[in-house]
Amino acid sequence: IARGVHALTPDDTAALRALADAHVGVGDMHYTFDRLREAQASYREALALRERVAARRPDDAGSLDALALTLQRLGDVTGMDGYPNLGDARETRALYRRAVAIRERLAAARPDDDDATQRLALALELLGYTERNLGDPSAGLAHGRRALALHERLLARQPTYATRRANLVNSGSMLRYTLRDLGRYAEARAITGAGVERLRAVVTADPRNVFLRRSLATQLNAYAADQLATGDAVGARASYV
Repeated sequence: IARGVHALTPDDTAALRALADAHVGVGDMHYTFDRLREAQASYREALALRERVAARRPDDAGSLDALALTLQRLGDVTGMDGYPNLGDARETRALYRRAVAIRERLAAARPDDDDATQRLALALELLGYTERNLGDPSAGLAHGRRALALHERLLARQPTYATRRANLVNSGSMLRYTLRDLGRYAEARAITGAGVERLRAVVTADPRNVFLRRSLATQLNAYAADQLATGDAVGARASYV
């Protein structure tokens, strides 16, 4: 249907957006069923359309946001470690770099928009983790630290917002891998320890939440490994127990 509408109105920007949305939806379904090549092809179709819309509306925040999101989705399926992917981490890095540049622009234009800041932080995490996997832990560390600082700023603004707290913990978990690669185990331990305390607080407030309890167990496991790496076997045993 979207193709038909676009064929009838090829100069209509709304029709372009609708067709891009449709390709993203199809890509998402292919990705769900591990049809990675098909997902990548759908996201590429969507990206080409998003780029056309952004060229027409270079200052439209919604168009730029959609473009950045499509770049990230394409990056995920192309080569993001930890996701089902096609193994091309270098292309993924290029896609993530483009997404971060757009997110930087949007966040700078709207410094009081917490959601824009959060989306920038998440894009930086993806880029940093990919840099680390491509053998550049220093770049990974720089991006990861920026992401963590942004999440900390957001949580300070909304200290009771559970999503902000979870995002901060997840950001620290991704940064931890890079720190360990660099042999900076004490810093990794400090980050995972802070994550444990934050998760303990939310589990105490919502003790029946199985997802939070599972997240705390995962964080404690990571913390124990960092305790062992810094010579604290007694503390690690307590965390594991």
